[in-house]
Amino acid sequence: FNIVIDAWSKSKLPEAVSRAEHLLDVMERRCRNDCLAARPDSYTFTSVLDSIARSQHNFLRAEKVFHRIEKLYEDGIVERPTIPVYNAYLNALISSKDWDVLERVESIFANMITERNANIRSYNTMLKAYSQFRSGRNGYFSRPLKAEELLIQMEEHSGIPYPDGYSYTTVINCFARSIVDRKAKKARRIL
Repeated sequence: FNIVIDAWSKSKLPEAVSRAEHLLDVMERRCRNDCLAARPDSYTFTSVLDSIARSQHNFLRAEKVFHRIEKLYEDGIVERPTIPVYNAYLNALISSKDWDVLERVESIFANMITERNANIRSYNTMLKAYSQFRSGRNGYFSRPLKAEELLIQMEEHSGIPYPDGYSYTTVINCFARSIVDRKAKKARRIL
C-alpha cells in the first residue's frame, strides 16, 4: 500500500490526492476488520499529506486527514503521529495558500515545541510559512520580522535546532518578498 500511496503522492495527476486517500480508506477499513491486515503508519500518513500539499486544495482537506490520524491513534489502531507526520501536516496547511491558516500553523508549531516534537524541518517549515503567508489591506506581503525573530531564537537558544542553509535562505527570501523599509539592508544583515 505504502509504495502505491507514495507514487500517487508524487504524481501530478489531478486525481492523485483522491487515489491516495482512497487507499488510506481501504487500509483503515481492513485493519479495523482484520487485526492481521496492513496498518497505516507514519510513512502512509506522510505520503497522503504530501499529496495534499502538492495539489490545489483547501486547508480543511489536510485538517480532515490529520484528525483522522488522531482518531486512529485514539482507537489504538496506529502509533502516535511522528514528527515527520506533523511536519507533513504543517507543510500541507501552508501549501493551501489560505491566508487565514497562519494562526492555526503557529498554534500547531507552538504545541510541537512544547512537546519537544520539533526538529530542524519543523522550524524551516515555520520559516517557510512566514515567507509565503501574505495578506493586507494594500495587497500581499510576507512576514520577515517574525521569520527573523524565529531565526534569532534558533541561533541563540540551546535545545532547539541550529539554523541551516535553508533557514537563512528562507528568511532572506522573506525579506525580498516583503514591503518593509530597507529590506535589502535587513536581508544582508542576516548573512
